[in-house]
Amino acid sequence: NALLIVTDTPDKRRVDSVNFALFKESIKIDHHPFIEKFCDLEYIDEKASSASQMIMEIVYNTKLKMSAKAAEKLYIGLVADTGRFLFHYTTPKTFDLVSKLIKDTKIDFTNLYTNLYIRPLKEIVFLSYIYSHINVTENGFGYLKITEDILNEYNVDPATAGNMVNELNYIEEIVAWGLFSVDKANNNIRGTLRSRGPIVNEVASNYGGGGHAMASGVKLENFDAAGIDLTGISNGLSMMADSIQSYLESIADLISKGIKGSMTYADRDSLISALKNEYNYDLGTDAFKQTEEGLKLSADEASRLYNYLKQEYL
Repeated sequence: NALLIVTDTPDKRRVDSVNFALFKESIKIDHHPFIEKFCDLEYIDEKASSASQMIMEIVYNTKLKMSAKAAEKLYIGLVADTGRFLFHYTTPKTFDLVSKLIKDTKIDFTNLYTNLYIRPLKEIVFLSYIYSHINVTENGFGYLKITEDILNEYNVDPATAGNMVNELNYIEEIVAWGLFSVDKANNNIRGTLRSRGPIVNEVASNYGGGGHAMASGVKLENFDAAGIDLTGISNGLSMMADSIQSYLESIADLISKGIKGSMTYADRDSLISALKNEYNYDLGTDAFKQTEEGLKLSADEASRLYNYLKQEYL
C-alpha cells in the first residue's frame, strides 16, 4: 500500500532504482516540459521555477504544515534551480513564496548559502582547467571533453564537471555551451548543456537526452556516438543563423556575418536599418566590436535578437 512520489523528473527512465510494481499509487511533481505520463496523479507546471516551488505552493494551499527542516530543503532546491534567482523562469510568485517561507519558518538562509556553495580547493583548481581549456566555435558554442585521465588528475568525478556548467554563463563569446565528461561507473559520456538564447533541449533530445529549453543533459555511448564529435551539437545549437535563414532571408546573411565576426561597417548599417524599418527592432552600434576579420555582433545581443525574431516572426 506504499505511495511513490517522484519529483523533478519528466520521464520514467530517469527514475533510478525504483520498482513501480511495489507501489499501489504514484504521484509526479515536475516543472520540466511534459514527456510522458508514468504516475497515477501528475502535477506539472512548466512555468514554475523548480519542483521545490511547486511543493511550497502545495503546502500553502492545503492543510499541510511547513516545518523548518522541510523549509531549508525546499529553499536550497529552489535556489539551486534558479541559479540564486538569476535564471529567467524566476517570477514574482517565486519571490512571494520564498518571502513567506522565510517569514513563517525563520530559517537561517545565510548559512544555507554557505553550505550550498562552499567547495574544496581541488574543485576550484579543476574549474581553472575548464576555463583555460574550453573550446569556442565560430557560432558561439563552448564545449569541453573531459576524459577519465583529466578526472583522475584533478581527483574529481563526472558529477563535479556537470555541477560547474553554470560557471560559464557570463562569457561574452559564448551563447550556448556544454561539458562532456567520461562516466566510467555508468559506461557512458555525461553531457550537460546550457544556453543564453538557443533552445538546447531540442538538440539534447536527438541524443537521448532532454530537459529545459536552456538547461538540458545528454548521455552518450562515447564521444563519437551518433557520428558526433561535438561539432554536431555545435551545429545543432547554431540556431540563430540556421532558423533565421529559413524565414528571414533579407537579413539572415548579415546576421550570420555578425555572429561570425566578418561584418563590414556597411553591413552593420544595413542590418541596423533593416531591423528598425522591417522588424521594429532597435540595434545600436555599441552591440558590435572590431575583430581582426571584421565587426562582430556581441553574443548577448545575438541571443536577444534571435529570441525576438523567433517570437515575433518565426
